Amino acid sequence: MSYSSILEAIKSASEVTPDKICLGDKKNKVTYKQFWKMINKGASFLEENGVKKGDVVVLKGAQKVEYLLAMFSIQLLGAVACPLEKAVKEDRKLWILLKQIISLIRRN
Repeated sequence: MSYSSILEAIKSASEVTPDKICLGDKKNKVTYKQFWKMINKGASFLEENGVKKGDVVVLKGAQKVEYLLAMFSIQLLGAVACPLEKAVKEDRKLWILLKQIISLIRRN
C-alpha cells in the first residue's frame, strides 16, 4: 500500500491491524487503534484550546510516546510543529518563541 502521509498510514493500520503494537518506549506501548484514538483526542484538545490550522506549536520533548502523540496531533489539526531539541540554548528558544508571538500579533 502507498500512503500520502504517516497519519494516513496510522489511520489505516488502526482499522486493518488495530491490536498490533504501533510504538513504544521504556514505559509505554500502544496499539495502532489506541494511538489513532489518542492522536484524535490530542488534536481535539489543541483545537478546543485555540490552536488553528497553520498555527505553529513549539514542542520540546524526548522521543517518547507522548512526544510523538503531540507531534501527530499537531499535524492532524493542520498546525505546524516546531520541535526543539534538548540541546537548544535558552537564547535560541527565546528567539523562536518571540518570533511566534510576533507572528500571532500580526495575524490578529
